[in-house]
Formats: sequence, C-alpha cells, structure tokens
Amino acid sequence: MYIIAKLIIIIIPSFKRFKLKDIISEYERTILNELDLLKETSNAIKLRNNFKNSKILYIPKVYPNFYKKIFMVMEHIYCILINSIRKLKKCGINMKLLAEYEVQIFLTQVFRDSFFTVICIQEIY
Repeated sequence: MYIIAKLIIIIIPSFKRFKLKDIISEYERTILNELDLLKETSNAIKLRNNFKNSKILYIPKVYPNFYKKIFMVMEHIYCILINSIRKLKKCGINMKLLAEYEVQIFLTQVFRDSFFTVICIQEIY
C-alpha cells in the first residue's frame, strides 16, 4: 500500500494533500492492534469486569490460560446479532428497549470506564 501511495503521488502530485502515507500508517496500526490477540484477550477481560454486575449486558468469559499468539478462547454463548432485525422481531425483542440499552452501554463504556470496544448484546425478552 505504501508503494501504491508513492506511485499515486508521483502520478498525481495534487494527491499529496491527502497524506496517503499517514492514512495507510493509521490503517496499519489499527489492523495490527486488532490482530494482537493478547491485547484483545486483555480488553475482553477488562470489558467483562466493567460489566460484571450488569443486568442488561453479558460479556462472555475469556480463558487466558488457553491464549496463544494465533487464537484466544472464549465462552460460547448463543445470541441474536444486533443486525438481525427480522430474528429480533420474530423473538419479540422490544426494539425501543434494545436501542435504549445500546445507548446506555455505549455511554457507560465511554464516560464511566473511558474504554470502548465493540460488543454483542445478549437476547432481551
């Protein structure tokens, strides 16, 4: 990607203003962080601890003793993905309540914990 960015700037000098190298560097950093399963394991444990007493969110348990550089082991849970609208409605999920929970969880992560990560909300009946 760096080579392509260099070539683009040579071919179209006006693209220099887009700072393609900086964009690629940020993308690279983000991808490498996501692939760092030790960091992901740590984040999952932290998130679980942050919400251990929550009545609206369940975070699967992570088994750090089984951590390897190429995989992490978590408790298997059954849930409906947040983007499976038809399934949610079919199961009688209160969509308004689900949206309220999602906002509450997000704000709690950001303002109480100063920590944000993507989560899967368990079934709400």
